[in-house]
Amino acid sequence: MRICFVTTEYVTEEQNYDGGLSNYLSRICLALQRKGHEPVVVVASKSNRRFRHNDVEINRVKALCYSKRLMKILQLLPGLDWRFVSWQLNRRVKRLHGERPFDIVQYASVGAIILSRHKDVPSVVRISGNQKLWDIAYEETPSRKKLAYQNLEIAGLTRADSLYGPSRVIADYLKENHYFDVKIVESPFVQECSSFSTEVYGKIRSQVTGEYLLFFGSLGLAKGVKTIADMVHNLLEKYPNLTMVFVGKDMGYNGQPIMNYVFAKAGEHAGRVVWHDRVKHEQLYPIIQGAKLVLLPSRIDNFPNCCVEAMAFKKVVIGTKGASFEQLIDDNVSGFLSVPDDPQGLLAVVTKALNMPEEELEKIGEQASDRVMKLSPEKIVEQLLSYYKDVIAQKLSATAIRLDGVKEG
Repeated sequence: MRICFVTTEYVTEEQNYDGGLSNYLSRICLALQRKGHEPVVVVASKSNRRFRHNDVEINRVKALCYSKRLMKILQLLPGLDWRFVSWQLNRRVKRLHGERPFDIVQYASVGAIILSRHKDVPSVVRISGNQKLWDIAYEETPSRKKLAYQNLEIAGLTRADSLYGPSRVIADYLKENHYFDVKIVESPFVQECSSFSTEVYGKIRSQVTGEYLLFFGSLGLAKGVKTIADMVHNLLEKYPNLTMVFVGKDMGYNGQPIMNYVFAKAGEHAGRVVWHDRVKHEQLYPIIQGAKLVLLPSRIDNFPNCCVEAMAFKKVVIGTKGASFEQLIDDNVSGFLSVPDDPQGLLAVVTKALNMPEEELEKIGEQASDRVMKLSPEKIVEQLLSYYKDVIAQKLSATAIRLDGVKEG
């Protein structure tokens, strides 16, 4: 099959190479390619360029969203920027389809990029989250602009021939609030780099005395960084030989870097809080391997990639209830779950884990790894290909019925 993936981010793009969507698409493209299929990526970018990355064809489209001057103008009419970027990306899809037809096109739900889709090509949307839920999780002030984006995202989903996603939490929300049926296909895990770099790990290790707990990913409210901050002083007070390490892009909080808030809340223990900006996977993996526990207390998530990666390395993850982690973590068996936005509850779970015998933690780590084994590319890609084939068959059937109706008329 020749499959087009249309997206706002990908691992080749410096501005967003580390996002969950980027990593998902890279992994699924590699997995499809290994099975003899032809994935093609169309990505919003700062420039136009056609090239290959890991032998996958990448088509960069110079998107309006990277022109600050034009964005200021278009944002006077909320949602026009999203519509224009969708048109730009789909113009490229149409051109590529004319060169060699696609069997199916998959759109990310982000940015409603399906809005200008090619109607004759079977098209699906993979749900990467929900704009309204993210706005709530980031405590965004409701505005005309935010409402326009939320409505456009839902309008985009109505344009798809079918919807699928990895998270039952998000799928249930869309069914309950918008009557969408979302097929569940979990995301595969592929260790993308064959060798690791310990340079960044060495820098972090030099700042750590004893063991460290790790948070990695986007440093923001939605991912629960404030919850960690609000309990970090008590944690470090209780465990004098422990360090709290953060790795990721600072998304800010109340107009300031969120790490400023973390350091302030740590008080006299701020010297045992370490932060490093986002890193590539070959640098990240040794940092994960060195952690005692991984804390991911998200308010909302979408089958979190960070959790999958940590579990793959047999790390004990502390996630949150009601935010997709239940799909991955069997509480007290393959990890732990706390209540979102509950610093003292999180501290209690962390304390419980730290006080467990090492052999019990190792057993939980093994069971975490066993869960990730179920996300092997071989299993997930077969599910995805079966889904694609069903969508294509339904599209052909609907087209045939429509043409018969035209003939009869």
